[in-house]
Amino acid sequence: MGGDTQKCLLGSNVSRSPALKPSSMCWACNDTVHYSTFLIAKRAVEVIQNHTVSGAEKPFFMYLPFQDTHGPGEAPRVYRDAYSTSRIPDPVRRNLAGKLSVVDEALKNVTDALAANGMLQNTVIIYTADNGGPIATSVVAAKGASMEDGIGASNWPLRGGKHNAYEGGVRAHGT
Repeated sequence: MGGDTQKCLLGSNVSRSPALKPSSMCWACNDTVHYSTFLIAKRAVEVIQNHTVSGAEKPFFMYLPFQDTHGPGEAPRVYRDAYSTSRIPDPVRRNLAGKLSVVDEALKNVTDALAANGMLQNTVIIYTADNGGPIATSVVAAKGASMEDGIGASNWPLRGGKHNAYEGGVRAHGT
């Protein structure tokens, strides 16, 4: 997606809800209306539904950058609570599982839209990451400030994670 679509997705109107305090970002909501992954997927579905499929139609490119596995480590309550404390005892990992469930549902919505519009059979989907997951709960930023970064990721069996040059930080999965 690009052009006016990018402006729509990344503009300030998308990142804040009038019902929230000005300092509250939509990812902190416990609903799925303001959560960025669903906003991005909803717009992607709209673009797909409005794309005309015909023999003469040129293909189009859609870049869909879900950032949900990045901080902040919050997910809508319904997704977080789907994982019991007996199944995933660590609350940070349980929250990450909820965040990944959100991404799974968003990808399902997009692929369902491609199928419904007759485009899935002629689509290449590349799912990749930019680096290994952050494994530290706090890292030192370039200017010496501390910032929270751990979201419950595991790069096992690789050593290290995001912010270092070990394999766990530079090797990422892609399908």
